[in-house]
Amino acid sequence: MDSLKDRWKSLPSSVRKPLVFVVGVLIVIGGIILLPLPGPGWVIIFAGFALLATEFAVAEKVRDWLVNVFKTALRYLKLAWASIRGKSVYEAPQDDHAETASPANPAKKPVKAKTKH
Repeated sequence: MDSLKDRWKSLPSSVRKPLVFVVGVLIVIGGIILLPLPGPGWVIIFAGFALLATEFAVAEKVRDWLVNVFKTALRYLKLAWASIRGKSVYEAPQDDHAETASPANPAKKPVKAKTKH
């Protein structure tokens, strides 16, 4: 793998940069076209910017910005989903077999079955 990387870096930048630019832009455009369709549109866009970021500092900044936007959106979605479910994001998961409070048992104490003597 190192020999391939060495060969790639040994290409003159006048060949390498335009090649990376054309292929990276085509990948990003392909991802944008796929956004409204079911499929990995965003993944393809990130891959295109990752490729472009290997040669261009501006693309690296755009890629970093996209990653930050994606992380912020994920955080927002987690909080929104937790508020819909009525739970805090920071609550510990509850055991499925744990007893829960109910109107008949508000103190969450086990109910003993009545036995006839």
